Parts: sequence; C-alpha cells; structure tokens
Amino acid sequence: MRTAAAAGDTQAALAWGRLLCLTAAGPAGTAADGAEGQTWPEEPWLRAVLRRRPRDVPAMTLLAGRLAQQIDYWENMTELNPSDAEEFGEDEATIGRRRAEAADLLARIRAAAPGPDLAPGSGSDPGHRLTRPGLAELAAMLELPTPSGESAPEPPHDSGGAHSFYVLEDDAWSGSVIHRTTIVAARPDELRWACDQWFRLTEGCGLSGSATLSGYAYGEQVSVVDLAEHFDDGRMVWTDCAFPPLPGAPLPPGLPVPGRDLFYGFAARVE
Repeated sequence: MRTAAAAGDTQAALAWGRLLCLTAAGPAGTAADGAEGQTWPEEPWLRAVLRRRPRDVPAMTLLAGRLAQQIDYWENMTELNPSDAEEFGEDEATIGRRRAEAADLLARIRAAAPGPDLAPGSGSDPGHRLTRPGLAELAAMLELPTPSGESAPEPPHDSGGAHSFYVLEDDAWSGSVIHRTTIVAARPDELRWACDQWFRLTEGCGLSGSATLSGYAYGEQVSVVDLAEHFDDGRMVWTDCAFPPLPGAPLPPGLPVPGRDLFYGFAARVE
C-alpha cells in the first residue's frame, strides 16, 4: 500500500493515510520510525490526496479530525508545559492556524453534503444520520457553531443509528500526572496493526503494561479485553485474543465519537 501511495496512487495514499492516523509515529522502516512523541505521519499523505482531489470528502474528514486532535495535544502541552511546547515551535498562533484550517475543512465537508462516502459499507444514509452527530462533535471540539439540525440526537439503538467501534486504552501514572493514550478505529484488522505499532514503540504492552481493548456496539460497551493476558515474549498473540465483530454502523473514519471525548485514531494527553 505504501509503495503504491508513494508511486502516486491517490486511492492508496488515502488508504495509507487513514491507516497512519492510528499511529503515534511512522511504522518501522519509514522516515518517522523511532521519532520521539507524536508526529502525525498521516498528514502529508492526506494533504497529497487533497492536492490531487480537493473535494475528496474522506480525506478532508480525516485531516480535519487529525487537526482537531493536534489542537487538543498542543493545547494540553502549552497548558501544562509551555516551555516544552515552545521548543517544538508551538504556541497560540500555530494552534490558531490549525483551528482555522480545520474549520475551513469542516465547512467544505458540510457543503459537500457527506453521506455514505464517510461510512463505507453502511449502505444508504438518509438525512446523513450516520455522519451528522460526528460532524457536530467535531465542530464542538473546534469550538465552532453547529448548524441547526446537525446535533440531532442519535436514533434508537434498533435503528442502527449509533456507531460501533473499538478503542485501545493505555493509562500510565507518572508521579501526580497520568498519561492517557487511546486508539479508536472501526476495523479490527486496522486496530490490531495499530496496537502492534504502539507496543513496538513502547517496548511492551503499552506505557502502562496493561492496555485494554474495548468494543462498542450502538454506542454501548459490549466487551473488554486485558491485552496483557495475551502479550507474550514482547508481542501480542492475537490468535488467543477474542476480537468479536461488532454489529451496527461503523464509526466513520476521521470523525470523533459523539459524547465520549474520543478522537478517531491515535490520541495522547497528560492530565
């Protein structure tokens, strides 16, 4: 996939960018391999897609969602360790530029009237009921006004309106602060890959040594797995780890989980 993306295949670049959204840094063998901290390796690939296809709604959605996560990350750092943020060249101005770009992307997404393209495999999306709550959540994260009707409540569970997704949670205490890491995705194969990348970076079962994996169907938690129980000799043994398929509409790539303060993809913060 990466080879095809590097060769100029736009669809491969989109798929590779979506996958990289789930990582803190580039996987083994890439330029960002071994980088310290979060590097957002997906960003150049998503921007490459938009240079070729400026109206590509999935690419705009992924980039807007990742910019929102960057804003949260750098705001968190500037609040707790402003000198560290300055060393990275981050301040209110750089955060403001990200917010402005994300707002522009969100406006373009809304203008494109996204529907099933944001939720592949979910079938028709009358009234955009699958994407509207996520777009409203993204607007709230960006502190933007929400158009009338976009924040309509989720349909009843039996209508399949609420999203299904998986989330890796890895919380590690350091003195009086806690380092929170989450990886949110709808496809089990992609999340397995992302977990392996994270465990390679942390050289163990996450920063905590006891990361957990939860499944949510129709917005409700339906399973929890202690991944440490399936971690052996420095790697996950996925064949021994139950990874139940989830019913309902999958979380659209790029959109946050409505009402749960969870970004799509990899996210980290200190509290």
